[in-house]
Amino acid sequence: MADIKYQYYSLKYCLTTYENVLCTYEWIKDCFEYVFADITSLEISVRIDFEHRNTRYECKSIDEFKRYAFGKEVIVESLFISASDASTILSSLAYVYAGCSDDKKGQSFSITSNDELVIANIKEALDREKRKQHSEHITINKYENNCVNIGDNTVIQNSNINNENNIEVNGASKKNELSGQKWYEKITWDIVVPIIVGIIIVAICTWLGLD
Repeated sequence: MADIKYQYYSLKYCLTTYENVLCTYEWIKDCFEYVFADITSLEISVRIDFEHRNTRYECKSIDEFKRYAFGKEVIVESLFISASDASTILSSLAYVYAGCSDDKKGQSFSITSNDELVIANIKEALDREKRKQHSEHITINKYENNCVNIGDNTVIQNSNINNENNIEVNGASKKNELSGQKWYEKITWDIVVPIIVGIIIVAICTWLGLD
């Protein structure tokens, strides 16, 4: 079957630094795992070629890249990530390739597969991640409006009226509770205690034979 390629662009993910390469790898890997979630023996392989001070490195795992690129100014030549089913002897299910790019559209990614539905699902997963990050950004920066309209186009900014009312009600309840406690204590000391003491005195006098 013929390979089908689709060109995808991203303004967020790129290959300009060590950190950017790791983020881009995780992004594509997560999308593969999402698209091929029903494949229990899914394998994701990676190859990263980069240069540092006239020395060229060919890394065949993400751990190799971390070992040789950490703390260095790297010039990444290519990133190749493929997804395959380890339970079959067929070729990869799909792969994504990215090279050096200075396109105004952003970093270019080539999605390749022999199944158009797979390519469509990968593109949807990539877009889904992009929308998710955009939504999280909006949520973090959302302004909480506490304004209260009281008529005649008058607005109270950052109103905490409800909170203050709650505090006042709670304070009144606490005051009533304390008042109830004082009333109960007053009855106990003024009436109940003297009666008990009188009974005890009468019992002692009777026991001693005193009038």
